[in-house]
Amino acid sequence: MKKSFTLLITLLLVSLFSYLLIYIMQTKSIQIKNIQNQYLYIQAKNHMSFFKEYLKTKDLTNINTIKIDDNVFDIFASVNEDKIDIYVKAKSHNISIYEELAK
Repeated sequence: MKKSFTLLITLLLVSLFSYLLIYIMQTKSIQIKNIQNQYLYIQAKNHMSFFKEYLKTKDLTNINTIKIDDNVFDIFASVNEDKIDIYVKAKSHNISIYEELAK
């Protein structure tokens, strides 16, 4: 009787600690993913800021689209008669930023 009770308590404790460990690991995984997405969003905003300043210095007559090659982001602008649409999108994550500028 004493051995069976010890075995039952051991199984319950192992189950409890396993459940707690899985819960903690899931929380850490979500936190890491959120930090990574936040980092990519800040980086995308920096690209957007640089691209806006770059477009302000260029003559955009007879230009329809402008694209900057990057390994992590798709950065491009669509130039219309009265506005400029700027897009920055991460290639491997679901992060994208759009901004519209007046000419």
